Amino acid sequence: MIQARSSDNYQKWGNMPTLNWIQETAIDRYYETGFDKKESALSPATYPCRQCSEVFKTIQLRDIHELGHPVKNPRFCIQGKELIGKEYTITTKLSREDIKANYIDYIKINGTVSSLDDLSTILSSESNNYFEISYSNEETAEKRVNIHICIADNDELNSIDSYFEQYFSCDDFTGKEIEKFRVATQNFNSTKNYANGIISYLHGIMAKDQRAERIGFEDFFNKFNQASDSLQNYRTSLSIALRSVISFNYNIFENTITGMLALDQAISFFQDNHVTMKEANSIEKSLRLPVDSATAFIVEDLISYFDKKSLEDIETTIRYFNDQYTSQQDLSKLSFIAFKKAINEGNKLKIDFYSKKLKNDSVFLPYYEKKQ
Repeated sequence: MIQARSSDNYQKWGNMPTLNWIQETAIDRYYETGFDKKESALSPATYPCRQCSEVFKTIQLRDIHELGHPVKNPRFCIQGKELIGKEYTITTKLSREDIKANYIDYIKINGTVSSLDDLSTILSSESNNYFEISYSNEETAEKRVNIHICIADNDELNSIDSYFEQYFSCDDFTGKEIEKFRVATQNFNSTKNYANGIISYLHGIMAKDQRAERIGFEDFFNKFNQASDSLQNYRTSLSIALRSVISFNYNIFENTITGMLALDQAISFFQDNHVTMKEANSIEKSLRLPVDSATAFIVEDLISYFDKKSLEDIETTIRYFNDQYTSQQDLSKLSFIAFKKAINEGNKLKIDFYSKKLKNDSVFLPYYEKKQ
């Protein structure tokens, strides 16, 4: 039988839970996968039709679909990514070739009529500026996007990573360490979003674990959203690792490129792949990345020892999770773990029980259907 962390609330651990994290492999493995460096490694991009409610997995599929609509919408892209929202931040140096436009007849920059050529020149030459861009064609209403150019200084990024390692690669931290980190990084002008994203992540895991004084459990999603938004334009190994943990919390199981072997194995497990547990190489070179208690418990206590545990063991663990302070995403992960063990043991009663819990979950529905 397993030993539960606490009979009252699994989240009341003595120390902040961590996962071993090998910095070098996060970025290396990200590029080795063959994904476009400009695309998110953490969540699948989707491309909504600009005339109807349909959504597509690629720009090409969306463009083919839109041929059926009579109006050609103006489209503005930076580094192959269409600007859909009203705010966009550029943190890496652009070239003129990174800026593309389709079906655009009119462009204004800060209220002055301009051209795509001028816009490409400005965006590729500036390092710290803010522009209000409006564009349209003869058939559509004017669109607007605000672009903040804030090219991240590599020395500042490296310093922030060092401060993170200093304050948070440890057994525990409190709001005092977060404040020290904030003070240490507050004068880094080109990387404010990066530092703020890290701080939001830390507040998120403290809220989820009910360790924060001023915010409650229900605020962790907002903090994680803020962190993901702030970090998404930075391609550092730390950004990839933090956003990987956030994606895991959202039950987005896309790519095993996190730099955390245990998390990579857990993602593969939830993709319903056969997982052979391996010991991390160069474990003595790894740091400890703070994560929320539920993630650590699911990854290290349940999945890492899945083959050694019985269904009874797993169900005993699940009973210690307080539904009031466990996210629906984590509850679904727990049900899926029990579902897979019930299948392994051929327990038809429990297969049916956990099937009912999973069949209405859009994330796990494909796995549920495969077993029927």
